[in-house]
Amino acid sequence: MSSLPSKAVRGVFELIGECRELGDDASLWANHLCRGMAQLLDADVTAAGQIGGITRGSIENLGAVDGGWERGFNRDGWLNALRTFGENPFYHPCMVQGYQMAAAGATCVRQLAIYDPDGDWRRTEDYERTTQLMGCEDELFSFFRIATGIDDIQGLLLYRDARKPAFSEEERALFREIVDVVQPLIGGPLAGYREIRPTQLPPRVRQVLACLLEGDGDKQIASRLKLSVYTVRQYAKQIYRHFHVDGRNELMARWIKRAWGAKFAWRSGEVPEVVVEVPA
Repeated sequence: MSSLPSKAVRGVFELIGECRELGDDASLWANHLCRGMAQLLDADVTAAGQIGGITRGSIENLGAVDGGWERGFNRDGWLNALRTFGENPFYHPCMVQGYQMAAAGATCVRQLAIYDPDGDWRRTEDYERTTQLMGCEDELFSFFRIATGIDDIQGLLLYRDARKPAFSEEERALFREIVDVVQPLIGGPLAGYREIRPTQLPPRVRQVLACLLEGDGDKQIASRLKLSVYTVRQYAKQIYRHFHVDGRNELMARWIKRAWGAKFAWRSGEVPEVVVEVPA
């Protein structure tokens, strides 16, 4: 990162540090990463997702997040892209190239202007039904293999308002650096979508989970949450079953081994569902 401005370097490491604090839940850290990339790179619409089955040729949508629509962009274009992807994951030459590179262990970072220097892509139906409908123009995207499975890859996508200039060389370099920092963390400090997520538990059970991870005993948890000790123990059993562990020590070891943060953004309240289902 030595060729990049020090402010940009600090921004990347601060963002990744924040993601690591949310690392025990793929939906939460990915959503935060998207928001952070939008700020660092002046992107307007962002998306991050994981897919499996690359080497088998049978693509599986593992989970995704997208954002930026609150600023007036048309999400129908993105849903059209997801629908087309669901029908044929190999429909776009750029994506096919990304799959091939990721399956071979390489990182694919592309800009559409590089793929399509003559602008023919902008005269296709896909452009009209997706990017143009969204109100965007320039795009950055990356595909790379993640550690949770040889067939699993991560995708990151950034779109910019059609009224803005294209991403600069410096912005593209910064995007590549973000990818390079994030890639080795997925499957370790950053959980993949195949992993069991805390947000899959009910809110009250998540509160007990947070207390367990903070080292509280049953009586302490009962006092803090105004529950009976019996209820705490029943919730604890539900947590152990959920994470496929035998008890408190194994649960703690799971978090420590993975170097997951202690922010516990999922602790209480209703966590919004951000996993994108491919529309029918």
